[in-house]
Amino acid sequence: MIREYIRGVLFMSAVISTAFFLVFSVHALTPEQQEAKQFLDGVTQQAPFAGFERAHMQDVRTVLDWARILSAILIVAALFALGSATRTSTVFAGTALILLPVLLAFIPWEQFFEGFHQLFFPQGNWVFPYDSQIIQTYPPKLFLWSAGAWGALCITSGLVLVLRKKILAPRSESST
Repeated sequence: MIREYIRGVLFMSAVISTAFFLVFSVHALTPEQQEAKQFLDGVTQQAPFAGFERAHMQDVRTVLDWARILSAILIVAALFALGSATRTSTVFAGTALILLPVLLAFIPWEQFFEGFHQLFFPQGNWVFPYDSQIIQTYPPKLFLWSAGAWGALCITSGLVLVLRKKILAPRSESST
């Protein structure tokens, strides 16, 4: 039974990370956002902005590089686990994918945003005046939209996992 929950966590983690990167890959970008994305994606080596803003972008790139590595590992592991998927593992993953965004929605946005940045950027170079170039390039409403799109992708994926009778022909519980 523990294997079922591990498979479920792998499926859930793969969907969460895929949804995150998908959201930030599909929205229309301003020229400034495109320049920053090229740096974050490793296309260019020169970080946009200046001073603390540049330092923050370099830190964001490091966090994203690690997130990409972890996501790739989780996706590959989930693909290997897919062959032994059972109804328990897919329902567990689906339920978690539905509940996580719903629970996160109860955290006030400013508190979540600040907590996220304190966790991943503890050196504190992520606080900028509202009229700074980085805030003008990445306004708060962009992050709110992205969080909503990520949550919608997770919930939709979760519903598919929970409501489908068979997900790529999951094995029966008795065969595990």
